[in-house]
Amino acid sequence: MQFWLKGSAYRNVRKKYSVNCWKAKYVNRIRKELSVINSYYVYEHIRNDNGNSFYVGKGHGDRAWIKHRNEKHDKIANEYGMSVRIIYNNLTEEEAFEKENEVITRYINSGYGIDIKGLEGDDEEKFLTNQTFGGAGSVGISNPMYNVSPKERMNSFQYEVWLNKTRTRLESQVGDKNPNWKNDTLRKKLENNPELKNIYYSRKGSQNGRSKKIELYDLSKNYIRTFDFIGECASYVKEVIGAKGGIDSIRANIKHYSDLNKPFLKHYYKII
Repeated sequence: MQFWLKGSAYRNVRKKYSVNCWKAKYVNRIRKELSVINSYYVYEHIRNDNGNSFYVGKGHGDRAWIKHRNEKHDKIANEYGMSVRIIYNNLTEEEAFEKENEVITRYINSGYGIDIKGLEGDDEEKFLTNQTFGGAGSVGISNPMYNVSPKERMNSFQYEVWLNKTRTRLESQVGDKNPNWKNDTLRKKLENNPELKNIYYSRKGSQNGRSKKIELYDLSKNYIRTFDFIGECASYVKEVIGAKGGIDSIRANIKHYSDLNKPFLKHYYKII
């Protein structure tokens, strides 16, 4: 694993460890120091075979050095090896989202493909495995493809392939080809039971059958309390512990650090 460090704070870290910065025994030390130096940063994953970027993201702590993203990303990382390059650092979360979107868009404009329908490109060696344009998911008008039709963003061949696949998929789901054709069991069950209908269509938090309880511990692993679902825990972390950023980001960090069995904001989290 190799590090490209930019900015005075990063240069100081690299100077401190000198040529040893790539050695495995120094990786945890560097990660720890970087997590203190910055809050959020924008990074990219570099293919070791050709030096091209294949993923751009925003992160906090050791996020950039966690290998797994999606199937295409992981295939490239495992087959060719990867390195981490920090592009921007010392950012707020909002700035990181903005810079992430900026970097991805810049790559696309320079001829890179991306794992988004119609924008895959023809050069497999210049391809981003991102599945959005970054920037908090690039929803609505923040997405550069907002209000651009499939026909406008694809060449004629790609559009015909996409159109035929879409038609075939839709034709296989209509009428008696739909596996739920004339199956009104659920409708009958709910229409005469407003209370059950309300629960079924609004299963939030602890009402969601897939939700899991979260136990909170201090740094000495003394039990503090239990939350019925992760959203409730995230709200507590934001309002009581004082976490910065959005609820979705805090939820993700709780899940991430729980999986690693490492503290987040001086607390341990256990998903049960």
